[in-house]
Amino acid sequence: MALLRRSKRRLFELGAISCALGLVPNALRAQGEVVGKVLEDSSKRPIVGATLTIAALNRITRTDSLGRFTVADIPVGDHVLQVRALGYREVRSEVIIESNEVIVRDFTLARTAQVLAGATVTTTAPTTGKMAGFMERRERGTGHFITRDKLADAEGGLRRTGDIIAMAPGAALKRGGSKAWVASGRAVNQRGGGCAFCRAGGVSVADRNAGAPPACYMDVYLDGALVFNSTQPASGLFDVNSLQPEQLEGIEIYSSASQVPAQYNRTANGCGVILLWTR
Repeated sequence: MALLRRSKRRLFELGAISCALGLVPNALRAQGEVVGKVLEDSSKRPIVGATLTIAALNRITRTDSLGRFTVADIPVGDHVLQVRALGYREVRSEVIIESNEVIVRDFTLARTAQVLAGATVTTTAPTTGKMAGFMERRERGTGHFITRDKLADAEGGLRRTGDIIAMAPGAALKRGGSKAWVASGRAVNQRGGGCAFCRAGGVSVADRNAGAPPACYMDVYLDGALVFNSTQPASGLFDVNSLQPEQLEGIEIYSSASQVPAQYNRTANGCGVILLWTR
């Protein structure tokens, strides 16, 4: 009898362990995802390059050229999703994930600069802050300048930032799908990708796979910070279409080394420099 009782107890313990082990894979698989679009609240246009972050999970993703996103592999539970884009107000939203659930949710972002109803606004070129240098250099007449009024004409999806830059003298726009990169019109060695005026030729493997051809690419500064360094092509080209015309206050284009202002000639790149200034 004692032997029989021990056998039954052992079978019970083995059954409990087996049951517990069987629950572990299901718990691990109990994840969900959030999919949708990020749009501008007034025009309902897609916002490209918006970031969606779940800080507690160290999870981050960006919207594509159509404003679409997918945040995958989210554990079951309550999470806070932060939605951000340059020039727009941040949005936070609580998402509750249940087992293997797909949540479809669109977000609309409001621009940070709002005009009150009934207010009379006189548009003048800014002469203080970061745009003071823009105005001073424009007065000198060296380089090509795209001002806020030109950018405003392209708002509402009429043109992308690359389309506006392409009309500037000395700028050669290179395209790959929805992406656009700015080069000068100087010739390059198509086989090796180098040019006599560049300190470093060629493009990164990722940019080449995205469609970027060998070219004399300009250095790119965003609000005074160097975001594409021509001497380090492996760091990746800067996609000017990642910024919408609505997000920009002005653009400066210097297509030759002799035109480049001293403070933006850090690499001595003979292919020129483009300066992008956000609003």
